[in-house]
Formats: sequence, structure tokens, C-alpha cells
Amino acid sequence: MKNSVFSPISLFFSIRYFLPDNSGIYYITRMLKFYPLFVLVALLGCQPGDMFYRDMCGDKEYNKDTGLTCENGTLKCGDDYYDPDTSNQFCSNAQLYDKCNGQTYSVSTEKCQNDILLTKCENSYYDLNILNQFCSNNQLYDKCNGQTYNVSTEKCQNDTLLTKCGDYYYNPRSEDETQFCSGNKLYDKCGGKSYDPRTSIYCSDGELVFDYKVLIDSRNGKEYKTIIIGTQNWMAENLRYETSNTKCLSNNPDNCEIYGIAYDWNAAKTVCPAGWHLPSDEEWDTLKNFTWNYHYAGYELKANSDLWGNSKGTDRYGFSALPGAYFGEERILGVPFFSSTDFSETHPGFAKTYVILSDELELLSAHNSVNSTWAYVRCVEDI
Repeated sequence: MKNSVFSPISLFFSIRYFLPDNSGIYYITRMLKFYPLFVLVALLGCQPGDMFYRDMCGDKEYNKDTGLTCENGTLKCGDDYYDPDTSNQFCSNAQLYDKCNGQTYSVSTEKCQNDILLTKCENSYYDLNILNQFCSNNQLYDKCNGQTYNVSTEKCQNDTLLTKCGDYYYNPRSEDETQFCSGNKLYDKCGGKSYDPRTSIYCSDGELVFDYKVLIDSRNGKEYKTIIIGTQNWMAENLRYETSNTKCLSNNPDNCEIYGIAYDWNAAKTVCPAGWHLPSDEEWDTLKNFTWNYHYAGYELKANSDLWGNSKGTDRYGFSALPGAYFGEERILGVPFFSSTDFSETHPGFAKTYVILSDELELLSAHNSVNSTWAYVRCVEDI
């Protein structure tokens, strides 16, 4: 026979039915009755079932879900009487099983063999404490030099873990590996270094060399390096075309040859040579998203130059950005670039600039700048 034992929580809620409707405790208990009770139960350290009763058989609690029943104050598992305090067995699905070296276990996923608990892997069983096997996709595999691995992307060969790249495997963990994977294709390293093969770059005598092309501005004969980065062809240096309203860093004409010429936004919109244009927000974002690490794009687009002080970049793509401006009272080195995107309807008198700073790694933190702000121009080729 089942005994129902009321907990203090249940008693607390029962009290309100014996109280006047206008009593304070009545309203408190009524309010609590209709608020999430599990929060209160958790705070008091009770189980949800404690709010009403525990399953008791004599003086023993039991879990009906295991198939246990109570008969005249004695627990039964199926047709067998059972005392959990003294038995070396346990009840599961109304059936008694011998414990495994004193342990209960899940009979659906485990079994006991010679006092050793084995775990099921499809139609086989293995010992989790033995280090030479693991289960993946319901199949047993030998570990690779003591390591588990992803069987869909890796394989073990002569106790060496190899990683899949397309139809081939290689060892990216080894310093002696001469190849690297990009886009499911293996490439030979250059001087022991990997690189982005989507960029205009080649290997020469163990050194990575950018395959720069040359653009000649027919208006003044000036030459500019250009570089393909992903699907875009960018100038690899800032524009140096003089107009009636241009500036050089620190008003020093020599700096215009190093850092390029600074323009206001109205001039910047029309200053690129024929076949090229001032990039839009979308085109800046395309460049930023192409970089190896979106959050450190500025680090990868900065030139590897001492002009950046202690924050020189890797110039991973040949963009070669140089610090041609100072920002704030601290005079932080950086470089601002104009965008062609016009948002004067929502921000009258403002233009969009994208900035790389010397004291942070993120590129192209967008800024709303007044049209009279001075910034540099990187042209991108028309498509």
C-alpha cells in the first residue's frame, strides 16, 4: 500500500483553506499558489514532487519509474521482493540485475562482464577505462596514439593523426609538414609559411612575393601598385592626385609622396582615375569580410612598417596601409579612408570614413565625419 507523506511545502499551501479570505497569510499563499512554484521549491532545496508527496514504502523512499512497487510495506521489483539497503542487486524496468562491482548501471546502454562495466557501441561493447578504443557513429575505432578523433575529417596512419583536405590527408600539427589546406585543396608552403592563395601572391626562393601590377594615371603620369584581394582589385597605396583643395600630413609636401594626399569628401568622390572609383560601404565590407580574421582585419591590412611604431601589421594581403593622420588629443597614429556611400538624407553634412588605428587591431571601424574632414582615397577597379 502506498503511503502519502505531505511535505512542509504542501502543508503551507493547505493552511490557506482554513484562513479567512481577508487574512494577510491567505492572500500571500494565494499569490504564491499562482506564481511559478518551482522557483520557490528550488530555493527551499526541495524536489518538485515534494510539494505534494513522496513515494514511500514503509520507511523507504522509492522511484516508481524503475518498476518498483510497494506491497504491504515491502518493495517489489516485478515479482521479486527487494531491499535496496541490503541487496547486491538493483531494479530496472521491473527486473532485478546484479550490480557491477557494487555499481548500478543503465541496462540499455551498458552491461557487466567479469565485474567490468562495458559501454554499448551499436552491437559491440567496450571499456571506457581502456584507452585504446572509442565509439563514433555507433562504430568502434582504435584510438590514434591514445587520442580520439573526428572520423569524418581525420584518420590515423602509423599512429599519426592526419586531417582531411578535399580528397587528401595531411598533418597540420607537424612542424615538418610542407603543405597547408585552403578551400579543400593542398598547397605547398613557401619557406615553411602558409598564405592565402586567393590573393595575388607567389613563392620565389622561399619568400612570399606579392604579384603587384602597375596602374599609370594618365592625368599626371603617376604610378600606383595594385593588388587583387579576393574578387576586388585595389590600389595598394593612397592616391596622390593634386586638386585645388588637398593636404599633406603636417603640411609637408614630402609626406604626400609617402602617405598620399588627403581630400575632403566632395573631392574624394570624383578624384579616382578612369576605370576606378571610390569604394562604397559594401565594397569596404567585402574587403573586411575577406580577411582571414574579421575582427583583426586592420592588423592584416596594415603595412609591416616601422611607421606604425609598435603596432605594425602583417600586410597579409598586400594592402599596405600606412598611418597618415593623428587622432584625438593623444595624437594616435592612424589612417582614415573615405567611402562613397551617401547618407546625407539621414546625416546631413556627414560622410562615412573607415579607420585603422595604431592602438587597436580592428579595421574599418566606421565613423560619421563631417564633409570637411580630411581623409585618404583608395580606389578600387570598376567591375
